[in-house]
Amino acid sequence: MESVRLRVVAIVIALIAFQTRVVAERSWVEVKSPHFTIVSNESERSARTVAWQFEQMREVLHSLWAWARVDTAKPIFVLAVGDEASMRALAPQYWEQKGGVRPASVFVEAADRYIIALRSDLRADDREGLNPYITAYWSYVALVLNSSLDRDLPLWFQRGLAGIFSNTIVRDTSIQLGRVIPWYLQRLQQGSRLRVRDLLTIDRQSPWYTQADRLDQFDAECWAFMHFLMFGDDGAHRSQLDRFMALLHAGKLAPAALEEGFGNLDALQSGFSAYFTQRLYQYQRVDVDTRTTKEGFQGRPVPASESASLRAAFHTALNRPVEARAAIDEARKADARQATTYETEGILLDSDRKNDSARVAYAKAVELGSKNFFAYYRLAALMWVQGADSDTLASIKKSLEQSIVLNDRFAPALGLLGEANAHLGRPEDALNAARRAVSLDGGVTQRLSLARVLWTISRPDEAASEARNALTIARTEGERRTAQELLDFFQKNRHPSAAAAASSRLVVDFGFDYFGPVPSTAATSTASPATKLANRVKEFWSVPADVAAARGHVVATMTIDETGTITDIAIDQAASINAFNIAARDALAHLDPTPLSPEDNPSGRTRLTATFFYNEASTPGVVPLPSNWPPPGASRPGNGVVLPRLVREVKPQYTRLAMKAGIHGTVVTEIIVRKDGTVGTAVVVRSLDQTFGLDQEALKAVRQWRFEPGTLKGEAVDVLVSIELTFTLK
Repeated sequence: MESVRLRVVAIVIALIAFQTRVVAERSWVEVKSPHFTIVSNESERSARTVAWQFEQMREVLHSLWAWARVDTAKPIFVLAVGDEASMRALAPQYWEQKGGVRPASVFVEAADRYIIALRSDLRADDREGLNPYITAYWSYVALVLNSSLDRDLPLWFQRGLAGIFSNTIVRDTSIQLGRVIPWYLQRLQQGSRLRVRDLLTIDRQSPWYTQADRLDQFDAECWAFMHFLMFGDDGAHRSQLDRFMALLHAGKLAPAALEEGFGNLDALQSGFSAYFTQRLYQYQRVDVDTRTTKEGFQGRPVPASESASLRAAFHTALNRPVEARAAIDEARKADARQATTYETEGILLDSDRKNDSARVAYAKAVELGSKNFFAYYRLAALMWVQGADSDTLASIKKSLEQSIVLNDRFAPALGLLGEANAHLGRPEDALNAARRAVSLDGGVTQRLSLARVLWTISRPDEAASEARNALTIARTEGERRTAQELLDFFQKNRHPSAAAAASSRLVVDFGFDYFGPVPSTAATSTASPATKLANRVKEFWSVPADVAAARGHVVATMTIDETGTITDIAIDQAASINAFNIAARDALAHLDPTPLSPEDNPSGRTRLTATFFYNEASTPGVVPLPSNWPPPGASRPGNGVVLPRLVREVKPQYTRLAMKAGIHGTVVTEIIVRKDGTVGTAVVVRSLDQTFGLDQEALKAVRQWRFEPGTLKGEAVDVLVSIELTFTLK
């Protein structure tokens, strides 16, 4: 039996190798148009034609429906292959089933792009009025429609319009839009049909949508009704359709838009019923956009490593990891430093939830000069941990900024950049990025990201409002649950504690500078030079009442000489609120005469830096946990799980700024004690201080703890443990 298994495995591997060789042996070319990238193993001329056809399709969609967002969030790649053998190598699952469909085109969404595979050797037949790429065109139009409004379009509209455009035929001088799809028409002429009122109310919970056999019938009826509205009765209903869509785009809910746009639906019913008895059906001819020419596209030969990498990405999107890894190996044999192979490997590892390995792969892609926005975005996302220190946040910010340079339409990168800037104390940058993300993708995810930004920069009312907006437009139960959990968190932690209110004051830090390292026990001593200067500055800090509750920080510099004379005061890093900059400059001016003793003065003229933190202390309280917490495989105490036993404890250290701010209290963390007794992932559950570093110091300390591992039935297991770390001022 074992030898049989080995032979089966060998046969499978041999088939994959053969299919890979079939595709790889042909040379590949790339043609780039303004909105599509075509990679083909046919001629460059054929690739240019495919690119031109897609550009014409996009332009027709945009010209007829101006509200459509035809610029997609991720790039669109088209793998144009020249025969059935090449298509079979790309999408083998369609040939693995006896009697299955042998597609001429396949549309898939990968993590970093959309990919259309099609046979470019097939051509549309004007006499039959059939486009061989119906599936790909349908999926492309559905993609555009789904991203065009912040909420779902009515199913009948989305699927009907996608059906109309799916059979578009592009010719040299004209485009044929709305050609009849014969199998839809035959189904409707021979079987029973839904009434218009019933058709227009079907949603994503209906059996007509959830059951495959009914969905085919539903799609046929959606296509027919849209065809009737666009072309029936000599186009008499087109203005009603346009009115309906304008109302939806203006924010009207579908039922109200239906009533106002179409009026009496029963009047449409009779005309629609008679529509199926016709022998001839109209369609629309549109002139091609002559501004777009095939000759204007960029073309180049594609190295073997690149074509193999793209095929690996396609296999990954089709959930064919064996073929994907074979293509990755093929690409690396051709070029071991091909960054795209590490991008795809990262996506494969991501899909297996191997976060650490995925992060290494993305980092390698970046190191090799990746031009893929997703590698930088995903690397930043995998670097993000709760309580991340400022250096980590700065690295995350840098990676996200590069992602946005490469693709400024990818909302998740902008949303995460907003959150990083919020935690770095850059509220204006945070809001700009988060609001840009919402403008590109007004769905639940980006609205919740904006809500977290607003919360972090101390705008709780707006944060709660945005979370409620997200809850209103949630499409799935998972989205509704996530939005409600964040809204509950905001409501529970809305009122700051007395300790937080007391800590909302000015903190002035002169650092060490020429004073040298100050022992932590002396950091708050009135005898230290830095404290003498800080106390004098605080006496003269004054801001207008209208900004007294605002927050911000200012970095200023000044010169102090051996006599203690203060000169050359300058603002190096200004606050967004100018009153803070004025207050800092005026307060520093009152350091002359200096409160320092002669022995505290420098030996010569010295430049000194002062940082003012006003109302910057964060609010202690519960913080949102990462969405993937606890990580898979971690056991909670109870049900036979024996808790780990502590064998080494490391005390957390105060930061200088937290000590200056007088912050004290407890940080509550949750950690994963691994099977070897070390600490794996650690997160803050209840924060004490996110501004001056105590949360980070707590995590830094607890990650150094060591345990005898927890067990279940005598076997060591990963166990989730809650740890409290206390900071006390002496």
